[in-house]
Amino acid sequence: MTVWLRTNILKKNNDTFMNFTVGPVPMDQEILDIGSEQLPYFRTEYFSKIVLQCQQKLLDSVNAPLNSKVIFLVSSGTGGMEAVCLNLISIDDEPVIINGGGFGERFVNICTRQGKKVNEVKIPYGKRPDVSKIKITEKTKSFIVNGHETSTGVLYQLDEMAEYCLHNNLMYIVDAISLYTTDPIDMSALSIDALIIGSQKGIALPPGMTFIILSPKAIDHVRNRSRTTGSLYLDFNEYLDNIDRGQTPFTPSVGIILQLYSQLNKFEKNGMDFYHRKASNLASLFRNNISTFPLELFTKYMPNALTALTTTNGESASDLVNNFITRYKIYLNPNGSELSDKVFRVSHMGNQSEDDVRSLLSAFEDYYR
Repeated sequence: MTVWLRTNILKKNNDTFMNFTVGPVPMDQEILDIGSEQLPYFRTEYFSKIVLQCQQKLLDSVNAPLNSKVIFLVSSGTGGMEAVCLNLISIDDEPVIINGGGFGERFVNICTRQGKKVNEVKIPYGKRPDVSKIKITEKTKSFIVNGHETSTGVLYQLDEMAEYCLHNNLMYIVDAISLYTTDPIDMSALSIDALIIGSQKGIALPPGMTFIILSPKAIDHVRNRSRTTGSLYLDFNEYLDNIDRGQTPFTPSVGIILQLYSQLNKFEKNGMDFYHRKASNLASLFRNNISTFPLELFTKYMPNALTALTTTNGESASDLVNNFITRYKIYLNPNGSELSDKVFRVSHMGNQSEDDVRSLLSAFEDYYR
């Protein structure tokens, strides 16, 4: 069959593909058009105003505490994760790290490589931790969690973790790279001290930048440390020194910031609830129409951002992903390591419509016919 394609397309060598991966995600035409323009010089008053407006709109979109600031970092999401650990986790800290999959494990690896001892909370794939049973040591000063574990599609109970952090006076660090825009996130209500947002997932921009929102508590921690992070480029002090004038210490991804400005204007106009509902509706449409296929939801704790699935007919998940590319020109999201044959994922992020989801469902119907 020929699958009906409407949006969510990626053109390569005159072929048309549909993209249901968790990043990069499909982008609006307006964002694509901005990306095709010549770039302005960035050490100007004009560009500084754009950066400052982006900062304020980001802060407003997550209800950040008063006097919070944004670090505009040129990196992938992992670079943002590493920078946060470098600047906010002291060498004598033993942070709690929730590890329920590939991205929780990444936080563990980052801190370990930085010579820090971690208090790892390892949980089975697809499950959520019992927050009340988490133990801390006398050295534990921080708590790190992926808002949802993107490798397994598990949305964690951020409110319970917030209460735990407040009770134990821990700095609360949340990776919201694929949570932002799809599921509600309120920094003030959850007392989050550092929130990590990536350009290529929920915010639906090209890969290349990470936006790290720091609360006043996190800023004080950075400022009160001596400048001994061992890095110039990732030292948050350098960024905090520059952000008040709307600048970054090093060359930013100018085009992505211009795209960010456009995207944040739309978020402001429509309200973040609009995007949360959109992702929720797309996720429900997909999940409510797969019961006849030999597929199962991998977890019952899924976010709006994506659906994690496992096959029930013995087929390898990685084989299914490859077959969808060759047969239908549809990109689903494979997994890595020991989950590669067990779990694949379907994104509900970015420029995706109900028609796109129906096209995907049609492809599944044909695949299992």
